[in-house]
Amino acid sequence: MARWLGAEPRALASPDEAPALIERFRQRSADPRYGIWALERRDTGTVVGSVLLVPLPDGDGEVEVGWHLHPDSWGQGFATEAARAALAKGFAEGLTRIHAVVRPGNAPSAAVCRRLGMTPVGRTTRWYGVEADAFLAVPEAAGATETRRLALQLPAELVDWVRAFAEISHRTVEDVVGPLIAAERARVDAGWTTPPKRATDAP
Repeated sequence: MARWLGAEPRALASPDEAPALIERFRQRSADPRYGIWALERRDTGTVVGSVLLVPLPDGDGEVEVGWHLHPDSWGQGFATEAARAALAKGFAEGLTRIHAVVRPGNAPSAAVCRRLGMTPVGRTTRWYGVEADAFLAVPEAAGATETRRLALQLPAELVDWVRAFAEISHRTVEDVVGPLIAAERARVDAGWTTPPKRATDAP
């Protein structure tokens, strides 16, 4: 698990390093809107990992949700359940955007993001000083508002296409367009631009 954590992933070399790590966690969650919480199984009381809702380092006020579980507890839905609760807390506290930062190749965490309904917004080196895939969550109500706003700006033929696609895929228009809005807004806010086409790309 340690290979996915931090700018230079590594396990603690000794228990003597733990107090400094705990203090760093405490500082990151000093604001009551945020936190780093232990995950405890209801049936056994065993602590299986942690979930966090904290400001991203080197960011501009962005907040991330994250999870760290012992490998023995992977694949049992604990990360999804805990992260969903953390997202709910963040939105209840008034946050309008919550990110997740996933190392390339960490397919299980990317899958958790998708189960949470988070939108992939591209690869970036903005946070932690490493390349990572970013995901974005917005409150459902906010996503609906943005969808309606965008719909007013879309060309009529595109609105018709979205409606047709939503119908055949048994989804709402907001389900289809909402992730596109979230992704585009996140890219603009982060200062990301569309990469230039390669010579091998189709025109």
